[in-house]
Order: sequence, then structure tokens, then C-alpha cells
Amino acid sequence: MNKHFFAAILCAFSFFGAQAQPYITAAGVRVFGSNGIGASVLQRLDDGYVLEGQYQGTDDGRWVGTGMLKYHKPIIFGRFWNYYFGIGGHYGSYNKNIDATRTIGQPFYGASGMIGTELTIGRINLALDYKPSVSFTRPTDENQIRHDVGISIRYVLIKPKKEAGFLKKLGEILKDEEGKDKEKKRKSSEL
Repeated sequence: MNKHFFAAILCAFSFFGAQAQPYITAAGVRVFGSNGIGASVLQRLDDGYVLEGQYQGTDDGRWVGTGMLKYHKPIIFGRFWNYYFGIGGHYGSYNKNIDATRTIGQPFYGASGMIGTELTIGRINLALDYKPSVSFTRPTDENQIRHDVGISIRYVLIKPKKEAGFLKKLGEILKDEEGKDKEKKRKSSEL
């Protein structure tokens, strides 16, 4: 039963023309842990390389901004579905209790990594990721190492231009060859 369900999902995605990373820019939300939500923006730099910026906050007053360079690689069916991994840095603040009535924001920074998978269907980009991070400036009473699992839903703001199909490319090649032949004939008749 599970094999048939998985095969049906893959066929449905391929039928609707789903492709991984058919975007130049995408933006949306990332939900992580039991109480975290944030914003996520993707910018494709080169084939396979993506820059991601995230801003995340929690209901206990912690916030963090992350910048990350990621590398995307197809899983199956060409550019149908990607897995990715990357590394970057983060900066943020959390609330530290001074006494029963006062808290202050404590800054922290560190390194973050990410591994995950994404699927883009039309203009919707869906991702599931694991993001470990190490903070260098947190006091020992706070978690210096964090592990987040997140789900991102983004809207594709800018799509790349469609590449010409095989027949159109073949026609352009043949037309170019005809032009070269005509130029050779013209030059030889001038001599």
C-alpha cells in the first residue's frame, strides 16, 4: 500500500510539471519547533547554488536572523525534486531574566547548517529541513547548540525564462548552418 501511494504521489507531481528550483526568487514562511515561525527568502545565485535569508522568532521572545549558502542537487526525475545542504551564520537575541519583573535582551551569534528537501509545484515551493546551530556567545545556562526541524512554504516571486525546446533549438542550429553556407557562397562568388 505504501509503495503504491508513494508512486502515485510521484506520478502526480510529474504530471503537473513539478520541478525543483524553477525559481530565481521565492519568499514565504518557515515554521519550526512547537512555537516558532519566521520568514524565509531564497535567491538563486547560479545553477544549484541558493542564498537563503531567514528571520525567526518564538513566543518566548527569542529572535534570530540567519544567512546561508546552500547547494541543491536533484533527487529523482531530473530537476523534479531536490535535496540540499548548506552552511552560514546567525545573529539574534533572547530574553534573560534579571529578576522576577525584569528581562533584558542578550545577543548571540554563531554558525548554522542545514540539510533538507524541497519541491516546487507551479509557484509554490515546499521544503522540509533540519537546521543545527552553534552559538558562540551564549552563557552556559542557555542552549549553545540548537536543533530545529522546519517546514517552509514559499511563493515563487520570479521564475526563470523558459529555455527553448529541443525542436526550436534544432531549428536555430539548422538556420545558423544555412546562414553560414550562404555566406560562404557569397564570398566565393565575389572572388
